[in-house]
Amino acid sequence: MARWYISATVQNGAGGTRDLVGEKFERVTCTNYTSLVTTLIAARLALSNNVLPMLDVANRDGTTGTTFPHDGYTRAGGFLTWTNIYKPAAAIWPSDPRTRPTAEIIIATSGGATADGHTGSGATESLYTDGQTALQNLLADATGGGPYARLGSTPYRTLLSLFHSHVLDSTSLSYFAWDDFSPGAPTTSVLPASPAPGQAASAPISIALNWDIVTPVYPADGVGTVRLWAQLTRSGGPESLLNNAVVNASTETYDWVTAGGVLNAGTYNLIYEARYTDPTIGTNHGAVTTLTANSYIVLS
Repeated sequence: MARWYISATVQNGAGGTRDLVGEKFERVTCTNYTSLVTTLIAARLALSNNVLPMLDVANRDGTTGTTFPHDGYTRAGGFLTWTNIYKPAAAIWPSDPRTRPTAEIIIATSGGATADGHTGSGATESLYTDGQTALQNLLADATGGGPYARLGSTPYRTLLSLFHSHVLDSTSLSYFAWDDFSPGAPTTSVLPASPAPGQAASAPISIALNWDIVTPVYPADGVGTVRLWAQLTRSGGPESLLNNAVVNASTETYDWVTAGGVLNAGTYNLIYEARYTDPTIGTNHGAVTTLTANSYIVLS
């Protein structure tokens, strides 16, 4: 899966351009990061200064999950207006910025309304759109187009995954990061080594199925699992099948053993397929890599 971050500088140098908080995030450059962050922080502050006086004191602490679900306010006449605010658990400020909601925050799932102490006609809509524009400009400035350029298999989860460093000022808002939950294809092009010629059909057959996480399409592919399928086959004879073995991708090898006596003497072809699975969304898989070797093994 592809995990990305944008920043003015490389974060956590142990992984070079491929590491952020130890999770195999790859850095993409953002030419105007510093100026765009400064604009974003200013837009956020202007909107906060506009909204906070309309809330009672108890609801001014954003770390408690205070939020306006997107279906909980209206936009008309140049203002954003609402009747209630909400404090869903998913919106509570996390200690780890990587902790993100897994579903959209709406009224129906927000756990009931909280009186908002609304004292004005509503927030100024232009301040809201200024904030939206500032964020989109920052993301779009990332090389390759930011999260919208590769939304992956589950687009709404990709957008929900967006997080940033917790310090919110123009010098310390040091990165934005996201995960598209969509692995690449295993990059291996090396067939498993053939067993020794003339192996007896009565003996077990061991084949080491390999894949490569050192130079994958996306470094984070090695964090998930790999699904393996393999087959030894010949015309008119019995076959041996490995069906959907699931292995930690970081192991880079799997020993497929066929018991002795399962196959008759003869020449067998090998078909080997591998694909990565995302560790967070187990139904998201990468493309399949297929390797085929004719006359792979001769059994006597």
